[in-house]
Amino acid sequence: MKIAFFDYIWTLAEPPKFGSGILCYQLALRLARDNDLIFYGSKAAHHQELEYSEDGITYRRIPNNFIDKILGLLYVLDDWKIFPAKRPFFTSILSDFKYYWQIAKDLQSQNCDIIQINFAFHVSPLIRAFNPQAKIVIFLQTEWLTQLDPKMIERKLKAVDLVIGCSDYITNQIRTRFPNVPCQTIFNGVDINHFVVNNEAKKNQKKEDENSSFCG
Repeated sequence: MKIAFFDYIWTLAEPPKFGSGILCYQLALRLARDNDLIFYGSKAAHHQELEYSEDGITYRRIPNNFIDKILGLLYVLDDWKIFPAKRPFFTSILSDFKYYWQIAKDLQSQNCDIIQINFAFHVSPLIRAFNPQAKIVIFLQTEWLTQLDPKMIERKLKAVDLVIGCSDYITNQIRTRFPNVPCQTIFNGVDINHFVVNNEAKKNQKKEDENSSFCG
């Protein structure tokens, strides 16, 4: 299968070191063994090319654009409370529109089987419009779907095949509010090996401890 991941505009299209991109990355690493994986994100100044591959994952980079910089000024409307609290600007299709439009268009050419959107649920109708054949999955770690305007959320979820929550608390709330929307819980995990100090590092640490001194 061909599977694509993306989330907010500030996630760079490279192996992530922090933030929500780590979630996509760890899932993609495991799925890349038997599938074609695409990871969408923004192009940073240090990126030399628009496409880059590593560990079976293809990173497709979306350049910054003038339209989203202008539209980004509208976020102040939420600070000024001009938009209703349950329909904030960040849920509008205008929020980073050009960035997500470019992803939607590129996904159309990729003909993906599954598209996972992390957090940016508001663009699901846009992604669906360009990719009617794909299974669209939303992953959430927040209560947005049950805190915001239910009619607005219901319209957006019509474009979604599955909503994944990181806990039963979140998933059950969504399931209760929107019983027609398929939901599933997938708990966040920790790569224990990533945090375990290996034997060589322990030896070096011990050696440093033996040779260290303090003056004060």
